[in-house]
Amino acid sequence: MDFPETIIFDNTVGQWGLAAAVFFLTLLILLLLKRLISKHLADYAERTHTYVDDILAAVVGHTKTVFILLVALWAGSLFLDLPPEVRMIRRIVVIITWLIQIGLWSNGVINYWIDTKAEEQPEDSDRATTLNAFGMIAKTVIWVILVLLMLDNLPGVDVSTLIASLGVVGIAVALALQGILGDLFASLSIMLDKPFVIGDSIVVSDFQGEVEDIGMKSTRLRSPTGEEIVFSNTDLLASRIRNYRTLQRRRVLFTLSLTYQIPSDKLSQIPDIVRSVVESHAGTDFNHAYFKGFGDSALNFEVLYHVETKEFSVYREIMQAVNFDLFNRLEAEGIKFAYPTQTVYVEK
Repeated sequence: MDFPETIIFDNTVGQWGLAAAVFFLTLLILLLLKRLISKHLADYAERTHTYVDDILAAVVGHTKTVFILLVALWAGSLFLDLPPEVRMIRRIVVIITWLIQIGLWSNGVINYWIDTKAEEQPEDSDRATTLNAFGMIAKTVIWVILVLLMLDNLPGVDVSTLIASLGVVGIAVALALQGILGDLFASLSIMLDKPFVIGDSIVVSDFQGEVEDIGMKSTRLRSPTGEEIVFSNTDLLASRIRNYRTLQRRRVLFTLSLTYQIPSDKLSQIPDIVRSVVESHAGTDFNHAYFKGFGDSALNFEVLYHVETKEFSVYREIMQAVNFDLFNRLEAEGIKFAYPTQTVYVEK
């Protein structure tokens, strides 16, 4: 009998040699691929602003050498005639190895997501704490699922009872912590959707303030009068929020009330007078000034213009300057402002 045909553990020497060759070749190819992909993905990720290449780089970086070694062993073992018991063990080892590696890849993606979101506001330590908490919850859920899948592939292990028990426990915990969990997920929604960020001036129902802190359970505002206003994240998202962060211009709408004693020629000049006063100030956009109607004790004009700024202090200064000039101009024209009066005529 030739040496290659010699039987060793139910396989010829040639089969063992082929299996070894496949093992080393697979191991070499996978290690080279990991190194090349890691290098090129890292270089490419630095030149782009997309997240896909960064996520792929994180996944490749979390591919363990032990996993590659076991994949190479599995590939080599396919060329051997193995007993049923050994094939079953091989199957279990391969499944568990893949599941563990999937868990490590998931950890890498979650860590990348947490780091990316935390870098958006590096000064916000509470944001980092919240992100880490959600990352821990996500990792725990993933690993629980993977462990159940591992147990389900072990012979003689029935996970249906365990899953049912976990379901009952999960429902009980969710009912007991539904308020806290609701605020946690609302906090995550605030961070992802960003209806507001720290430093924004917002109005919620009858409350106004500047956002000082976005925590895992509550959000805190500092009101204009100085006190702190605390909202639970769930209640906050259920409310109508007015955010002044994206405000580019401010609207000024008011009613100009003049006396009935004004001459008709002066009355028709009011829109032009108001227009000239408003447009004389930089940063204003005049819209209209029209004769709105006859009041009980005044002739009413509706005036509307915009101030092209989002800064409240600048808006107030321009509005005040317009009001001063409008008052002086009407006074110079001999036009008087009206106030609630009542004239009683007594018949002799």
